[in-house]
Amino acid sequence: MPPPRTDSRGGPISPNSSFGRPLPQTFQSNTMVPNKSTMVEDDETDEDDDETYGLGQVSGTSEKDAETMKAFELQVSELEAKIADLESKLHDKDAEIETHKQDHSKDRDEWSQQRQELDTKIADSQKTLDTLHAELEHSRADRDQSESDLRARTEQAVSDLHLELDEIKKENDMLRANESSSKSLEHDSDWQQRYEELEQELVQQRKVTDEVRHNAEQHLQEMRLLSEQTETALEREEQLQARIATLEAENEQWKIRYAKTKTQLRTLKASSTGLSIQHMAPGALSSKHEHLKPNGLVKDMDVTNFQISIDELLQAARDTTSAPHLALEKAKDVVQSVRNMTSGVEGSFSNLGSPHSSTTHLSQSTVSPTPETLKIRVSRDANNLVTVTRNHAAAKGLAPVSLVDAAASNLTTSVIEFIKIVGVCDTHHEGDDDDSSIDGEDIEVEEIAPLSMSGNKPVLVKAPVPPQKQQTGTGWFSMLKGAKSDHSDDEDEYDYS
Repeated sequence: MPPPRTDSRGGPISPNSSFGRPLPQTFQSNTMVPNKSTMVEDDETDEDDDETYGLGQVSGTSEKDAETMKAFELQVSELEAKIADLESKLHDKDAEIETHKQDHSKDRDEWSQQRQELDTKIADSQKTLDTLHAELEHSRADRDQSESDLRARTEQAVSDLHLELDEIKKENDMLRANESSSKSLEHDSDWQQRYEELEQELVQQRKVTDEVRHNAEQHLQEMRLLSEQTETALEREEQLQARIATLEAENEQWKIRYAKTKTQLRTLKASSTGLSIQHMAPGALSSKHEHLKPNGLVKDMDVTNFQISIDELLQAARDTTSAPHLALEKAKDVVQSVRNMTSGVEGSFSNLGSPHSSTTHLSQSTVSPTPETLKIRVSRDANNLVTVTRNHAAAKGLAPVSLVDAAASNLTTSVIEFIKIVGVCDTHHEGDDDDSSIDGEDIEVEEIAPLSMSGNKPVLVKAPVPPQKQQTGTGWFSMLKGAKSDHSDDEDEYDYS
């Protein structure tokens, strides 16, 4: 704020001036008061009035203060705008942090719920196992107790019968000894009647003893039979578990051999669909190996495994009787096959040549995509397929299977574009001799005869596989290479009747 204006005499300017000038003040040091009249005499001239009263200084100071105020106001407005912008950003950051906190809390709740469910299942299983063990121990204890009780009662009954028999024998001897000396017929008849009654009781006791012994033997036999059945069931269960593990291992081995065999028998694809090789163009088979390159970065076995895993995933998604987690396992197989195809491409893009064409029915862009871009696209589509499969499994049949088909189609399209760029290599020299080679003496091929015009059903015939000719490899791309040159020989060797 500018300082208050003063006049040339150092005093404040009078506010009563209509022209903005101070009025002359009385009792100044340069004012003379005569005796008869009053006269005011100034020390300064009229030309210096403005400077005397400081008007020029006041005008210059006011303009400078106005400019300063404008500059300050401009700075204040800029600072206020910055403060508002920072407050808006701070608000956005707070909202984002809150969103992340909510997502993290939701994920943590889901994990906690899943962990509780798993703990509950484990506890239930352990409780059931303990209950079964307790019941088994209780049954064994009851069986042992029953056996011991039956044995004790049987032994006690037998000993009692022996004692009674001894007493009866003693009484019989006494009766026989006294019979000769007995003189009274009535007395003899009483002893005879007593003897007969005792004999009847003895016979009845023997029958009861035999029945008890027979029942005890039956119970013991049943206990032994139950024990043997239990042990047999446990042994059978262990054998079945071992058999299941063996079959799973064999299943994995046969899957690998099936993939290798399918890779090698790609030239039989035309005959398996009912098309005769005689009616195909001479270069129909040889034109399919155009992506096979000497410096190809994707193995033909990986391509076959990818195709098999996609087929298995779609079958598992459509199978309503299978468990939901089966589709997730098949999706993991697809991701593994994609990882196998893309793992060998890292750092090898400098050896690749330019593709022959980039305008295909799968890619509409006129500029060829780079291998790095295609690899990123394949990874993104694979993640999308896993997400869609997980949602499909969680829906338990409510979600349409066409979503899985669409995700699989997108991934397949990206993989095909990727293969076109990086090329495919033959893996015959890398495979095992016992699994990768196909011997014509060991296998037979089932072929379907082409449909006739009369509408007959295709007939399966067993045709022995002809001996393999000398080729550069046994992969399906290598077999496609020699399809054109061996076309005339194949017509005579294969049976399509």
